[in-house]
Amino acid sequence: MDAKNAWEISTGNPNLKIAVLDGGVILNHEDLVDNLIYGHDATVVQYYDPDLHGGPSFDDEHGTEVAGVIVASNNNTGIIGIAHTSKVFPIRIGKPRIDNDMDSWYTQDSWIIAGLEAAISNDCSVINCSFHHDESIAINYTIDYVVSLARNGKGIPIVCSAGNQKQNDDDDDIYLGHFVEYPAIHQYTIAVGGITKSSLLVEFRFGRGLDLIAPATEIRTSSHEWTSNVNIYKDKNGTSFSAPMVTATIALMLSVNPNLSNTQIKEILFTSTNKLTCSYSESGYNTTELREYGTWNWTTGYGLLNTHAAVVNTFFYGKTVEGDNGIYLCDEAIYTISDLDLPEWVDQVFWSVSDNLQIIEKITPFSIKVKATGIGNGTVTYNIVHNNYTKKIIKEVDINSIDNVSYNSYEFEGSQSIASNCIISGKNIVKENCTLTITSQIQCTPNASLIVKPGGKLIVNGGDLTNYCEDFQWQGIVVEGNSNSTQAGYNPNQGIFIMNNGVISNAKFGVRVGDELTNHNSGGIITFSNSSFINNRVSISMAPYNNIFNNGELMNRSSITNCNFLTNNDFFVDQTHFFCHVYLKGINGVIFSGCSFNSTMTIPQNTPFYVSFPNTGIRSINSRFTVKPTCNSALFLGEVCDEANITHSSIFSGLNYGIVASSSGNFSNIEIKSTEFINNDYGIYISGVNNPKILKNRFIISKESQNITNKPVGLYLQNSTGFRIEENQFYNNSISLLDKIGLTIKNSREDNNIVYKNKFENLTIGQLFLGFNYNNLNTTDEAEGLVTICNENYLNTQYDIHVEPILSQKYTGINPFQTYLIKYEDEKLKSGANNKFSNPDDIDLQYNNEGIFINYYYNTNIAEYQPTKYFGIQPMEAVYENLCPSKINGLYPLVINSELTSITLEYANLKYNYNQLIDAGNTEELIKLIQDEWSEDIWGLRTELLGQSPYLSQEAILSVAEENLLPPALLLEICIANPDATKDEGFLEKLRCCIPTPLPEYMINLIKASWENKTLRTDMEEQLSAFKTYKDELFNYLTEIMLSDTIYDYSNIINHLGTRGSYSDYLSMAEIAINQDDFDQANLYLDILENNSEKLSEEEALEIASFRDYIAIRESLFLDSTTIYQLDSTQIASLETYASSNNYRGAILA
Repeated sequence: MDAKNAWEISTGNPNLKIAVLDGGVILNHEDLVDNLIYGHDATVVQYYDPDLHGGPSFDDEHGTEVAGVIVASNNNTGIIGIAHTSKVFPIRIGKPRIDNDMDSWYTQDSWIIAGLEAAISNDCSVINCSFHHDESIAINYTIDYVVSLARNGKGIPIVCSAGNQKQNDDDDDIYLGHFVEYPAIHQYTIAVGGITKSSLLVEFRFGRGLDLIAPATEIRTSSHEWTSNVNIYKDKNGTSFSAPMVTATIALMLSVNPNLSNTQIKEILFTSTNKLTCSYSESGYNTTELREYGTWNWTTGYGLLNTHAAVVNTFFYGKTVEGDNGIYLCDEAIYTISDLDLPEWVDQVFWSVSDNLQIIEKITPFSIKVKATGIGNGTVTYNIVHNNYTKKIIKEVDINSIDNVSYNSYEFEGSQSIASNCIISGKNIVKENCTLTITSQIQCTPNASLIVKPGGKLIVNGGDLTNYCEDFQWQGIVVEGNSNSTQAGYNPNQGIFIMNNGVISNAKFGVRVGDELTNHNSGGIITFSNSSFINNRVSISMAPYNNIFNNGELMNRSSITNCNFLTNNDFFVDQTHFFCHVYLKGINGVIFSGCSFNSTMTIPQNTPFYVSFPNTGIRSINSRFTVKPTCNSALFLGEVCDEANITHSSIFSGLNYGIVASSSGNFSNIEIKSTEFINNDYGIYISGVNNPKILKNRFIISKESQNITNKPVGLYLQNSTGFRIEENQFYNNSISLLDKIGLTIKNSREDNNIVYKNKFENLTIGQLFLGFNYNNLNTTDEAEGLVTICNENYLNTQYDIHVEPILSQKYTGINPFQTYLIKYEDEKLKSGANNKFSNPDDIDLQYNNEGIFINYYYNTNIAEYQPTKYFGIQPMEAVYENLCPSKINGLYPLVINSELTSITLEYANLKYNYNQLIDAGNTEELIKLIQDEWSEDIWGLRTELLGQSPYLSQEAILSVAEENLLPPALLLEICIANPDATKDEGFLEKLRCCIPTPLPEYMINLIKASWENKTLRTDMEEQLSAFKTYKDELFNYLTEIMLSDTIYDYSNIINHLGTRGSYSDYLSMAEIAINQDDFDQANLYLDILENNSEKLSEEEALEIASFRDYIAIRESLFLDSTTIYQLDSTQIASLETYASSNNYRGAILA
């Protein structure tokens, strides 16, 4: 009923009188005394005068209870009436035949007629009748007069209770409409039925005479205890107390607009109700003969009373939207609401239109310009919001077309074709078991769409689907699927769209496969070849889908071959913005072959601030896909098409981002092979996606104008590992004068990832490495992390290789041993990194390392291999030559497994010997001896430590310094004897400031100078690093084979990751568990990681904590039955806050 919200608008009017025809009202009740007027006793033809009335009597109880519902005062006592600032004029029209026996209460025609006449003569505005009586012609005549001619010709509404007796299901009267009591059954009274708290409508009378219903049980109201003569409150049941709720509502309406006629009051009241589910009607509310105020049902009438809505609607009654009654398709028209003075209680106003109209300009808050976007009946609506109710002022508009519209919201069945040019409008459906073939041009109105249902098929063979209205996009094609069904089989239960030599242009979404806002209609299949997508806001959008078959996940069957995606200056920038050509969400295995993704648009766009990565070729989230050329030769797994065999290259040009791929907790890979990235600000941008393959691509970096960054990048990776970046070429777009960076890698962590055999020419920076790209524990483990091998640099201007710290992170850098393992006659030999550097005369520094100190190995046979302008590295000659062969070859699992077994054994043997040398094989015991036994024997401690040099760990040396066991000179001697342990700026900083006797700067410089000394330990660590790089490379090949399979077997992938069990492997296993909604298992993998690690760095501990927070977020969404693609604005804001709180894996996934 919502009376409280109505009270913000009106609580009544003290000059408005409400007649209560009943048994009388007690005049001195504390909750009524301020809102009662001495009334009239029609049973003795006298007024309620204290001297004449003689005080309260037994039969005043019912009327007192009715009056309380209407006008009980808001006085912090008892209850509050709905119209609690209006007045009740009580009129007694009955009494008991036997004293103090309400069951003998009766009335008669003359008393009722006299009561109605008294209401008229005393200027009452509404009459409540919570009684029933036998029908009378004389009473009918009086009612007819009251409701039509009284109140100066406007009529007085008469509100009557429908009755309380529960009818029997076999009683014909409930269908004939005579079961509602008289006078409620009268045609012109307002008959009010009741509803219980549990919505059991059948407890009260209903039928054809019913108008509406109101609450009728446990109604708290004013009353009187006659035996003790005390005013009290009671909980009452019955339609006697439903009717006064409607009466009071009418009083509020008239306090807002006293000029309403009885007819207008009924119109507003009946059209403001809430429609309920009907207990005895399967058909719900329907248009019914003699019921002129909308749909009606015989159990609830027009519906449940809504006081708030009725008062709001009264305030704005008669207001209209002005404008054309009809317009032509594609035409524009202005609609206005005039003479509207908005009160302060209005929360919000806004315009809305039906789906065949579109608002194109908001001229003022009271005026808009619209465009007709589809034929048929439309509406323009002015919405006025107060609290939880919206008043809609609606203008109906008829939209026609000058041209003939062939299909308007049409349903295609069977086998049909469209072979001649035509126009379509509305939602047109290709139903199940229907095949629709289009070979002609179809012009689509702005509201037009084609929807392919599961089991339906759409074929476009040379057809052209474009917009009908100039400068206005149409809706596009929707391919629906069945999310719970597979795509496998000859006739899958999925929508299918096949297009060859077709064109889709000027659509909001050229093709949508499923809908990310639902979980039920993804899985449709699209197969496109030799087709074009032009000036669509999004050309292809695919919603999340897992193609499950026999407990395994198959690759998606969709493919796009030799297709052209383009935006140009004909794009409708005034109406929308270009987002991306292809948008993939949670899709596994779509292949793009020989496609071009281009933008030649030079007109600036007004992209909304909340849109991330606009003007993109392919945007993917949690998706696996491949971009490659078409090739006229068969390829084995791992091979890339030879340039001579490419028939159509894939190309990305003129975009902000060629490809953007991100992950929120998903184990999938992307492959970009032999593709051209021309004049994009970011060629490829990858965040959080592991195992990407970026092979043999060419990057010409930077758009020619309207750049989104002052440092364009060819390939950008952050928080990714297991990648292959091989044989790519990075060039400068010479037209743009911005700084250009070929490759940026940020936070690839401790895995020995390789950047191999790429070319960087005429760039500001060839390779930029940010943050954590190595093992930052600095313990007895071998050096781990990224290596950059066999890359060629020409004419770069600032740096060929730049390792840059991130100030907010404690340790930064790449693998401190830049070396590589080669095979020669079955021997595995350590060789040089053999990067070719730019001419030193052309560049600031060839190698600028501001991270952990690096031993850089090179072969001397080619001069360009040796860096001559550098910082933070120690160049070292490698004995064995690295010829830098191509590694893009076929992947043969048996060969790779055999080689991996061999190198793993060799690595384990060398690691054992190394561990036995470091701190004599027991770092903890050595530190304990330092702390407990040697404090009084300085020279004995010095001798012992020098005896174990150069194999002391950094931990052991730091323990000596922190315990202040050696004077600075002897501590310096120990540090110089162990250069491999001290190669860490963080360690040196501790010696400067964080020990009891800090070392002076000249000693620090002597320690740094010792880093150039090569020891046996150095050689072992070099060999371990090279072995680890080769081992990880082979491991990644096996991962690549698994991810390239047409069937994903996650259990095998998890077992494979567990065999290595690196830090990043356990994070990947946790991500797989998250993707499978197994959050306990995800946390278990993190538990194993924490328990199995000898020691986690501070950064790694923080990252695991961040990851656990992210798991909790995903689990919370899962428990709310929400996917990551269905977040509301509040959830998105919360996620954004967390994502910006730190730079660890959990926040990156968020």
